Amino acid sequence: MERLAVAKVNLGLSLLGRRPDGYHELHTLFASLSFGDRLFLEPIPEGIEFRGRYGRRNLAYRAAAAYLEAAGWPGGVRIVLEKALPEGAGPG
Repeated sequence: MERLAVAKVNLGLSLLGRRPDGYHELHTLFASLSFGDRLFLEPIPEGIEFRGRYGRRNLAYRAAAAYLEAAGWPGGVRIVLEKALPEGAGPG
């Protein structure tokens, strides 16, 4: 399976106030772009094979490990993460 996590550009952002849970209520307007990071997933007999930055610390790896454990999945998954966007940022 292949998925594209498209980039977006925020055109506007307004903070509307703080919620009781400590998070902020937001109003935002953004535009999706035609490029982004690509994620490839493939079932394998067991374990997790990961190609991407940060290895076991990567969120994609940690999410797969949590899912496999919670679901009791008997097999494993191969993950390839191709980054096109700057980490912790966006296209500019």
